[in-house]
Parts: sequence; C-alpha cells; structure tokens
Amino acid sequence: MSSENRQGICWHCKQPLKAYDYQRENRCPWCSKATHCCRNCEYYKPGIANSCREPIADHVNDKERANFCDYFSPASGAGHSSATADPEQLLLDAEDLFT
Repeated sequence: MSSENRQGICWHCKQPLKAYDYQRENRCPWCSKATHCCRNCEYYKPGIANSCREPIADHVNDKERANFCDYFSPASGAGHSSATADPEQLLLDAEDLFT
C-alpha cells in the first residue's frame, strides 16, 4: 500500500496523522517533527543493518530527518513500538532493573 493511502501516528508525539501529512517536507501538526522519516516508517527496526527491514534501501544517517526513501511506508503504530521507543529511555529503564 502506498503512503498516499496510509494513515498512521507520529513517532514522536503519538498523535494521529493523515495520508497527506507524509509528504516529503511535511511535519507533524502537533510536535513539528518530520513525518517522512525512518522513525515513522513501518520498515524501521533498530538493531539491524541500516535500522531498516528493507535490505536494498539507501543508508540514511539521521533517522529523524525527512528523506527521499522510495520504500517509505507510514507505520500504523500497531506493533511498531520499536519505532516509537526512545533509545536513551530504554537504556535507563534497563539499567534501573539492576539497581
């Protein structure tokens, strides 16, 4: 399904986004973060090569900036906790388990 037909949630503020919110230079209407970025994509997965489940996607250094990836598909939010999780907070939470 193309990004023109998809709706989802913002990776940062978790607010709902409409299909037109995902244009290349658009930003979330609530938090102003880029919407067409790796962190908002259903293929985003930290811990694997390029943090992307699409093996032939171009490498993107900043996963929070808008990009031109042709494989971008808005994440629905359901089962996509890895795209919305804050890595620093996850580390702090893990360290708290052992203190």
